[in-house]
Formats: sequence, C-alpha cells, structure tokens
Amino acid sequence: KKELIWYRISAICKIINTKKIYIINCVDINDLKIQLETSEEKINTLTQSSELNNQILNYTEAIIVTLNSKKIITSFSKGAENILGYKQSELINKNWFDIVAPSNQSPEFKKEFNTFFKSAKTTRIITAPIVCKDGSIKIILWETNKILQNGKVVGTTGIGKDVTALESKVKKLEASEIRFRKLAELIPTPISFINTQGEIVFLNKAFTKQWGFRKNEIPTIYKLFELTYSKLEDRKLATLNWHKEVDFLKQKNTANAVRLDFINKKGHKIIVEYSATLYNNFIYYSYTDVTIHLAKQETLTKSRESFKRITQNTPVAIAGYDIIELKVLLANKYFTKILGYTLANLNAMKDWGDIIVYDNDIEKEKSLQAWQKVKQELVSNNNSIIRSLERKILCKNGKVKHFEIAINFDNNTLYALFYDITERKIAEEKLKENEKKFRNLAEQMEHPVSFVTINGDFVFLNKAFTKQFGYTINDFPNIKTVVNNTKVTDDIKVEGIKNWKKEVENLFYTKKPIKNKIEVEIKSGDIRQVEYSATLAGNYIYYIYTDITEQKAKEEKLAKSAEIFKRIAENTPIAIAGCNKITFEVNFINQKFYEIIGYTLNEIADYIDWKRLIVISTTEEIESNENEWKSITTKLINDNQNDNITVERKVLCKSGIEKIFEIGFTIESENIYAFFYDITERKIAEEILKESERKFRALAENM
Repeated sequence: KKELIWYRISAICKIINTKKIYIINCVDINDLKIQLETSEEKINTLTQSSELNNQILNYTEAIIVTLNSKKIITSFSKGAENILGYKQSELINKNWFDIVAPSNQSPEFKKEFNTFFKSAKTTRIITAPIVCKDGSIKIILWETNKILQNGKVVGTTGIGKDVTALESKVKKLEASEIRFRKLAELIPTPISFINTQGEIVFLNKAFTKQWGFRKNEIPTIYKLFELTYSKLEDRKLATLNWHKEVDFLKQKNTANAVRLDFINKKGHKIIVEYSATLYNNFIYYSYTDVTIHLAKQETLTKSRESFKRITQNTPVAIAGYDIIELKVLLANKYFTKILGYTLANLNAMKDWGDIIVYDNDIEKEKSLQAWQKVKQELVSNNNSIIRSLERKILCKNGKVKHFEIAINFDNNTLYALFYDITERKIAEEKLKENEKKFRNLAEQMEHPVSFVTINGDFVFLNKAFTKQFGYTINDFPNIKTVVNNTKVTDDIKVEGIKNWKKEVENLFYTKKPIKNKIEVEIKSGDIRQVEYSATLAGNYIYYIYTDITEQKAKEEKLAKSAEIFKRIAENTPIAIAGCNKITFEVNFINQKFYEIIGYTLNEIADYIDWKRLIVISTTEEIESNENEWKSITTKLINDNQNDNITVERKVLCKSGIEKIFEIGFTIESENIYAFFYDITERKIAEEILKESERKFRALAENM
C-alpha cells in the first residue's frame, strides 16, 4: 500500500542507515510468515536519521542496546524494556555491565568487551546471561557492531535475541520448518534436532564447525556415539545415559546446563554444556563448548592455590582484601610475624584500617583521600600496576612501625605487601638532625661555606662567607645573581654561568668533588683570587671557599683549617683516621673510630699494623689491595686534590666482629684522612632485598 507500517518484530534485524532502509517485519507472530517490505517513499520523508532510529527503538520488539566506549548505555529499545523488564530511564547513562551482568561474571564481560572494542573486528556474536529486573536470568544471543565516527570507534550497537527457552523456536519450526532452519543456520551456537528414536534430523553449521560432523555422517545418535567413543563399554554407557535423558525429558520437558565429555571428528576431547527441550517427540539441543573456559578456571584455581601456598612462606608481609565481600582473605605467616595480627584478628576488627596510626586528623583525612584515589585507580582499570604508600601501623604488641605498602589488584582482591622501613625512617630523621648539626658546625667554620641546590638556589651562607665576601643570603638568591655580582666583565659572567652548569653536570654524573680557582669581585669592590671545592650530596652542592690572594694567608688558613678539622673530626659521628702522607704513620683517630672499630691510636702504630685490620682471603686480594693503596696515595699526594676516592672493605674490629665499611680518602696539609662509614647493615639489607626480590619475581612469574 506504499505505507510504512510498524509491526512487532521477533527476528533479528539489521538496520542499514543508507538511502534505502530494509526492515524485516513479522506479519503473523504465530506462524512466522516473514515478508520483506520496502517503503522507499515513506523513508525518504524522514530527513533525520535519528528520527528513524528513535522510531525503531520505540516500536521494535527486538532488543537493541547502544553503548559508548565507557560501556555507558546511550539508547535502549522498547523491545528490551518488554523482555528485560527495565525502563529506559532506569538504564540510560548507566554502566550496562554493572546492572544487567551477573555479579560473578561482570569483570569477565567487561574484559571481553574491552578486548572486542580494541580489536580489529567490527562484529561480535556472543551468547550471554542477562539479569532481568525481576531477578530472573535470561540468555540473550547478541550480534554487536562497532559504531564509527571519523574512522574512530566511539561505541557499539548490540541487537539481542532471547534464546532462554527453545519452545518458541519449536513452534516456529513446526509452522515454517524451512525458514526456521535458515534462522538456526545463522545462530552461532551449535544446535541439533533429534527425535526420540535417536534419528538426527538437523545439525546447523555451528555444530559442524565445532564437532566436525555433518548430518550425512551421523544419521543417528548411536552413530555419533560410535564415531566418538572408541571403547564398546563407553558407547553402551552413552546410549544408556541418552535413553535415561529422553525419559527424563518426557517428564520434565527441559534439561539445562548438562555437561558432557566428547571427542570431535579430529579426535580432540572437548567439554560441552547443553540444554535440551522436548516437544512433540523432537529433542532440541543447544551446545556451548566450555573446554577452554573450564581449563582456564582450573588453571586459575591452581594458580591461586599455588599463590596462597607460596605467599605463606614468602619473607615479605602480604595481606589480601576482597573488595566485594569486604573481607580479609589472606595474611601470610610473615605478616603475622612482623605485625602480630592473624587472619582471624583482622576479620574480627570493625575496620582493619584502624591499625594505621596518624599524627593528627588532618593527616588522617589526607591519607584516606590518597588511599581512595589509589583504590579507585586500581579497581576501575582492573590492572596490575603497583601503587605504593607509606604508613605508620600499630602492631599487635603495641609498637608503632613504619611500613612502605605496595598495593596491587587482581580478581576483586587488593593485595598489600608490607616492607618495614622503620629503621630507614629513623636513619632519615637522624640525617635531618645531622644536617641541622652540620649547618650549626658550618656556621662556626672559619672558611666561607655555602649550600646550593642543583637548580642553582642558595639555601645557606655561613658567617665567614659574609665576613670575607661581604654578601648575605639576601644578596644571593641564586647562582646567576652570584655570578653577576662577583665576575669582573660581562664575558666572564657569561662564561661563569656555563662553567657552573658544567660543574653541576660533572658532579651529578661522577659524584666526585670538584676543586677550582676563580677571580671574584667582593662586595667592597676588591678583586680576590678564591679557591673553592664543591661536593654533591643528595640535591645539594656544598661549597667551601678559600681566599688565596696572598699565599701566606692561604698557608695560615690551611693550618687553622687542619686544626679545626681535627676538632670537628673528634666529635663527628663518622669514624676518622689520619696518617702522615710520607711515612704513613697513623697520627690521628677520633672517638667514633675507637667506639666502632675498637682500637686506640697506640694500637695502630703505623701502616704495617694498619693494613692488618683489612680482612683479606687470598694472595690475589693482598696484592690488589696493596696496588690500590699505592694508587690512592700517589693520586692524593701528586695531585694534592680531594677527589672522591672511596673503597669498600671488610674490617676486623678489635671485638673479633667483621664489619663492612665504605672508606673515603682525602688529603689535608701533610695528612691523608680516611673516613669509615659503616655499611654492614645496609649490605645485609641489600642482600635480603635482592633475595626477597628474587623470590617475589619467582612468585609473580607463577601468578
């Protein structure tokens, strides 16, 4: 009649948005007489494609759902409302998988969707369970197509078919067997029709693709058993079970989620789950290959069990928390050993986060916000990127320890690895305190001293600096100001900035102190020759300056500097020993040397005795140490430079204990000084960390 009439649609339709729109309409749902009607004239009057789309969504009974790239529902058909029970207002702008996917399968569906979205495929056909509004589960066959905009994937359109029960398909087959067979051929799920006498009357293409058999090869179910079971007793058992199933179907009509081990035509073992419906002496089977799925489940289960067993004996405190059940799932033995809490202790708490200690409410609020952000990033991305936090935790014995906590997320579980950094934090506080003491010490030094960041900002000038050069910290906010104020000509100023940058780069990469001489203009206007040394420590450069304008003044300053050094070294928390650069006679050790290593100055008489403190295992080591000592002393004496020369050595203390020291050497006037920094605990910690990392890598490799 050349009119566009909307009918109820019960078949899957493709809507092609081109000049001509073809719509498959169902005139009579009962006998499925399907006709193809083209109404080009009416469609041409719809000037906006969105108007047509809206009419389709509002009148079609097909399930049509459109999602954007973030899985948010942007449109929802009237047919979907009728079948699933949800209203459009209940689903629009909401995450599809969070609402309609079964909770135990939602992460899997999201992952599968993301994989399809990023793949090169444009169409995906899948059968999936959907939770209806009334709580019932329906199985929907989906054909999903990507939506492209300017060549970029911006969303998907899914056309769904309710395939929960096969009864309606049976009626359709009786009404129009040819058309129904065509429909069944297009369904991606393997389907077979078998009568109660065992004759196979239909196999669709998906069945042949999955199992390899065609209908002419297996005219009966008994022939199928003959081809797939090599042993006679297995064929007899399969036949007996099938007859029992037929008897069961005659009473119940349907059998769902029956699992079966099968051998396909290629001889491969596959595991299928099938549903069966009996109607009018025909059994309609729908199959799903679950071989890979079950294998993955089994592997995942074994992996998790293995992970739990391994983590129990891992020397790293590990805890796992289920974000769905809000329950602690794992607290390994080392966790209990270090923190004191067992799994039962943690789950008995109202909130096990209460064991975290905060200095004040502001710190607590800031910490909780940071934790929520970390958790949201891990959960929303569902990835294995490790995030780390530092927290003070109240252990069960009442002690507060400082931990670095590495957070990871997998399968709805947050895993936390606790590293005890209490000693490190104490050391950092001591370092801050030592820095404060060093500032006070530097303030009293007769040599000008300055601290500069590697970015060129001045943070400290001592009194001697101001006294000698006339400038205060207010005059020197940064290194550029220093160069401009202390260089004689513009060319020298430009060169001074370049040289400073080169020095910083050299300090950063070599870690060796730099000694240099420059000509500067002090605040009074006088031109002075200045020698300075620069040492990099952390993000700071420490400068010590000497006015060498007059050699006599330089010698006097050096003499005073040596005395100051000895006074400072006597009370410094680092073990220091000094020997004459010519005779190597040991003429100085400080109090810290005696406390740490145990020997007095009288017991370390000369170089021969001194060498015996070093623990040496082989003749080659003796020769190597001898050559290295000669190289160090030669470099110090000949170059007369305080290069950052350091070695690591085992030292036998007077108590008989071996300790590992990092020994640094410098020359001052007539003496060579050695600075002993005890790194024994650090070396032990490094070995423990390496072993822990090795075990954790092995653990992660098997996760």
